[in-house]
Amino acid sequence: LDVSDRFLLSGGVRYENINAELEDWVGSPFNNFLGLLSGESLPEFEGGSNSASDVVFNAGVLYKASPEISLFFNFAQGFAIPSFVFLTGATDPVEVDVGTDDLLEPEKVNNYEIGVRGTWDSVQFSLAAFYNFSKKGQNLTLGADGFASLNRGRQRNYGVEATFDWQPSDAWSLGTTFTWNEGEGDLPEDDRGWQPLSGLEVQPLKLTFYLENQTTPTWRNRLQMLLVGDRSRAFDEGVDRFKATGYTTFDFISSLEVGSGSLELGIENLFNRQYIPISSQERIENNETRYLAAPGRNISLRYLLRF
Repeated sequence: LDVSDRFLLSGGVRYENINAELEDWVGSPFNNFLGLLSGESLPEFEGGSNSASDVVFNAGVLYKASPEISLFFNFAQGFAIPSFVFLTGATDPVEVDVGTDDLLEPEKVNNYEIGVRGTWDSVQFSLAAFYNFSKKGQNLTLGADGFASLNRGRQRNYGVEATFDWQPSDAWSLGTTFTWNEGEGDLPEDDRGWQPLSGLEVQPLKLTFYLENQTTPTWRNRLQMLLVGDRSRAFDEGVDRFKATGYTTFDFISSLEVGSGSLELGIENLFNRQYIPISSQERIENNETRYLAAPGRNISLRYLLRF
């Protein structure tokens, strides 16, 4: 809705209905391998169905401060039921009622975002902050055995995202992105109050940068960087059993227009750095066999045909 030349309002409402069914299943052999070695059978579970429905809203306002700069605020609600995937890793033959179990209650999330965007002929940027809150958050934590478990309780997530791009000439362009987010959970059975969310749910700071050159009308070269920061907050508070250790990698891509397509040379991990990806750093205790380093320098050559 255009309120004026500078104000734009938007909004909506929708009804969501979710139905899910789960067949009978047995526990994961990987998560239950100690029991299997001692002659025990895999735990068996009875499936079932789950359904939920609710009405959710969204609204937004955009203010054009100038032809180049816009300010915005958005509110949106999300509605979902937890994934059944975590059940397949159960190690105890406990009875789970898919239709009524507290762990599978639906979750409604309130999302708030505020920010600013700017667009000029050779410069573009954006800056936004967000805050999300749920009374029935899905808090994943790693147990002493290294396996993840799901707990439900109040949850809040917040962070900042920024982008910047600059084209100083027709041949050169560069840009960067910045992402930082954090979050806490407040579980009913935990009297410590708000505690940092696990590294399973909150990624460390991430910074990217690229420098691109249109060397000739048909030849383009690009150098890009990824910096991932450290995160030890959850470890320091006893929530996690691992610290997230950051790393920096570089990639190089060269693309040449040839015939009806393009020939592309890619070099990932340009400086052949050894590091452990964040997705592997959480592999502890019984999951240490999957605590794997990222690939070293990877060179690829491919031809992309357009038709």
